[in-house]
Amino acid sequence: DIFSFIQKIMDEGGSGKGTFLCGQGRNFQGLTFDFRERVAETGLPVVFSTGAASDVDIERAVQWWARADGNLDITVLACSLIYPAPPAHAHLHRIGEMMREVKAWRVGRPKIGYSDHTREVETAVAAASMGAVLLEKHFALGAQPQVSDTAFALRPTQMAAYVRLVRL
Repeated sequence: DIFSFIQKIMDEGGSGKGTFLCGQGRNFQGLTFDFRERVAETGLPVVFSTGAASDVDIERAVQWWARADGNLDITVLACSLIYPAPPAHAHLHRIGEMMREVKAWRVGRPKIGYSDHTREVETAVAAASMGAVLLEKHFALGAQPQVSDTAFALRPTQMAAYVRLVRL
């Protein structure tokens, strides 16, 4: 099953410590209960992208993870559903909105990050300056066949610039 495959990759990667990336927030409801339970049992940090999820969907997902095993190491990624996203539609404003929203939650106060679907490297600086604690960016090592994220995946020199800018 998919969980065993992911766990095997993590175990073979060295320490067995890692992070589970759980897909789009609205798809959280589509994750099988067994998969969610097994992820919760690991106690590893959980990161999920909000995608088309409503604020209610996001809160429910975070509360589920927080209750499942007391896991409070949860990061929720704000993002755009446009691939690639032009800067004007990058939805960076969601970082601040989500930070304000989680303050009112009774269970689970996740960290807020940003899933960057733009072609630009400057969005890293903007997202970090707005408080994003984790940045996710699609990355390609070189020439690759056309896949869904090729249009906005950074190449090695661009990724180096992305990281350098956010570290300033």
